[in-house]
Amino acid sequence: MACKLQVVGSGCSRCALLETRVHRALEHYPATVEVEYVSKIVDALALGVMAIPALVLDGRVLAAGRVPSVREILDWLSEAHRQTGRAGDPEPPAEIPE
Repeated sequence: MACKLQVVGSGCSRCALLETRVHRALEHYPATVEVEYVSKIVDALALGVMAIPALVLDGRVLAAGRVPSVREILDWLSEAHRQTGRAGDPEPPAEIPE
């Protein structure tokens, strides 16, 4: 089963930066991840998001009101993978360019 990442934003420059960092992180992540962009306020509130940009992983808000680094995103994905017992143990490379 793939992880699900939701990028929550209004289309502002910081929201676009978060989406770019998510895609950059996924270039280095060896497992399948579903990505969805959430732009409706009602949907964001239903996810528990109170500030944008925000990043939600498998229903859990990981960052809100800030843009996490590519490394942070990769670390969260790896941790979620380990916690859920998904097959294999994907680890991103040690060096990730920002």
